[in-house]
Amino acid sequence: MLQIIRDRMSGPLVWGIIGFLVLLFAVWGIGAQSFLGGGSAPTLAKVGSTEITQPEFQNAFNRSYQRLAQMAGNNFDPSQINLSALREDVFNGLVRNAVIDQYAIKKGYEVSDRELYEFLKTIPAFQTNGSFSAKTYRYVLSRNGLAPATYEGHLRNALRSEQLQFAVMGTSFVVPKQTAMNWVILHQQRDFESVIFDPITYRQQIHPSAKTIKAYYEKHKDHYFEPEAIKLAYVELNQSDLSPTKRPRKTVLKAIYDQQKNDRFRVAAERKASQILIRFGNDPKEAHRKIQSIASRIEKGASFSSLAKKYSQDPISSTKGGVVGWIKQGSDSSTFEKAVFSLKKIGQVSSPIKTSTGWHLIRLDEIRPEHTLPFKNPMVQHALIKTYDSRVAAKNFHNDQKKLSELTFEHPGSLDPVAKALGLHIRSTGWITRDKASGIANHHDVLAAAFSKDVLQNGNNSKPIAIGPGDLVVIRKAELKPKKQLTLAEVAGQIREKLIDENAVKEANKSAHFLMKAVQHGVPFKKACKTDNLTPSAHEAVTRSDEKLPSALVETAFRLPKPAKGQPSVGLSRLPGGKFAVIVLTAVHNASLKSANVKDPKYVALGKQLNSNLENLEFDSYWNFMATQIGIQVKQAPGSVTAPVPG
Repeated sequence: MLQIIRDRMSGPLVWGIIGFLVLLFAVWGIGAQSFLGGGSAPTLAKVGSTEITQPEFQNAFNRSYQRLAQMAGNNFDPSQINLSALREDVFNGLVRNAVIDQYAIKKGYEVSDRELYEFLKTIPAFQTNGSFSAKTYRYVLSRNGLAPATYEGHLRNALRSEQLQFAVMGTSFVVPKQTAMNWVILHQQRDFESVIFDPITYRQQIHPSAKTIKAYYEKHKDHYFEPEAIKLAYVELNQSDLSPTKRPRKTVLKAIYDQQKNDRFRVAAERKASQILIRFGNDPKEAHRKIQSIASRIEKGASFSSLAKKYSQDPISSTKGGVVGWIKQGSDSSTFEKAVFSLKKIGQVSSPIKTSTGWHLIRLDEIRPEHTLPFKNPMVQHALIKTYDSRVAAKNFHNDQKKLSELTFEHPGSLDPVAKALGLHIRSTGWITRDKASGIANHHDVLAAAFSKDVLQNGNNSKPIAIGPGDLVVIRKAELKPKKQLTLAEVAGQIREKLIDENAVKEANKSAHFLMKAVQHGVPFKKACKTDNLTPSAHEAVTRSDEKLPSALVETAFRLPKPAKGQPSVGLSRLPGGKFAVIVLTAVHNASLKSANVKDPKYVALGKQLNSNLENLEFDSYWNFMATQIGIQVKQAPGSVTAPVPG
């Protein structure tokens, strides 16, 4: 079963396992557990016999947040992340996985030690030079504060759940006829004519009276006001400001070096090589005969470099006597690299080596053995200091974060105590409203807290709010401008434009319906258009994926029934900008099954997509059944969480 899973490597749980490792080992400079804190662990939900705790949720949230940050790269903007929505997604994911895991156990799914080991060997984080290394495995787990037994237990659970998922989804399939029918439908073409009614052409006919404007104002008075606005005072705790100011002691850096040198500062072996390449061309046998002839001449004492210049078909290395340059072990695991590192002595020439390019003769020119950069190396020193600074900053941030929460809670009516205790500056924002904000208030959770009852009405400090990786703020109300009713004189112009716009759309809609009704009652489309001085547009061989026409127009055209003899097929489409279109379908051209090439990549992709849709649909349905069998009790919503910081 696990071999099938490895071959597929498409299940979300499998990628979740590997993604977890890559993210954890690449991002955190210290053990993940150090961020979870101590003390009690409130239970957020009980799924069967499993409890989902706040620390577990915090850890999952950290990984999801960092994944978003890594995907965005340099364009990452924390203010664009809706933390509330992210919390909900992470929480639902934990519940979902807990249901799957327990149901898999209930149904007797198991992962043997051998299967677990075989899967471990495929994880890049545990490999050295392309192969699984027990030493690297133990080191990576130790560096991240994970015991092998704990990690293997989580991995076993995830693989067991993936077995269950595959057992359900693997039974779904789409028969060839379904793919063919969908292909025909997707490649159908339609001819139709259309007339678009634009509200702009009706605006000049509409003149709202002062009486109408006043009546509208009185009826919608609550829509016209200057919104409530607030200025915030806040303190900000940022991990980047907490790095140590003093250079660490040599013994501290040496301890870090000793811990990481075999992994972080190890330099792979390198070999300098030269080659003679004979490409296959149109006659592979002739290429093989030619390389053997050159090899024979080298064995008899001919100059490798001279033969490379004369015969090698590599345009770059041949001009340099065949010199390829330095090759690092494990850089690509190619046949060429393996051949280079199989040579034992400098000057040794390989037997003919076959690659996808052609036949090669390879000579070993120089050797640089694998080595570890010394402690005093300037690059090593820089890296060690950076690691030390990051660890200290993370530790300081963790400690100050606790103080920030405590002091904010103990002194809810002022930011002075927390600012003084942590050496923070009290800053302020400009005026912000529920719909318009800038700076830290542009962050979703900050804006929500600013207009919460506790901050706005009770005048208390907010809880610490994460606005980015290692970046927390606490806000409070500084000034408040209450909601103000706008007068008729102030908004009369807005109302006039609104009434003109609304009535112009109504007129466009009325005209479109009038034309459609006329065609439905037997008036030829072109004649009806001519009567009203309208110019229809003709569209031929339009496909469902057409990108030139408005999508709403195409969708309506493909919803209309095929025109029957003497019965027009006419419809109405609402377009962006308040426009309306009347569409008359004139012809339907069905795609022929003969035109479908089952080997066409697009045809194959369609079949896979249909099958994937069916798999997901069936598993979602089965998950609902599993949830009723296991049982879910949500005890409380996830609390405020902070985003992780790379170290």
